Amino acid sequence: PAQALDMVTSQGYLIIDVRSENDKAKAGVPQLPSNAKNKIIALPLEELPNKIKGMVRNAKRAEAEIAALKISYLKRIGKGSNIVVMDSSVHPRQRSAFLSEDEL
Repeated sequence: PAQALDMVTSQGYLIIDVRSENDKAKAGVPQLPSNAKNKIIALPLEELPNKIKGMVRNAKRAEAEIAALKISYLKRIGKGSNIVVMDSSVHPRQRSAFLSEDEL
């Protein structure tokens, strides 16, 4: 969290908050300094309906790719944009998500 805050405040990164409204209510929304308040974008992940989950090979991957596509179409995101994706993951290895320039 401290490293992400530094990236946002001094290195020009944007935070993409993909947590659900329930997760935000439980954990709270980051308190950013005034110079970084406009550097957070809420874009909650959408879970596939159960009927669709049964039709795809990997539902979690499909959900992640849908989220990446939505992020890539944000007007404030372009090739070379630096972002930090904030999710509800408990496992440290799963906390960060990166998009290559090819995916933007």
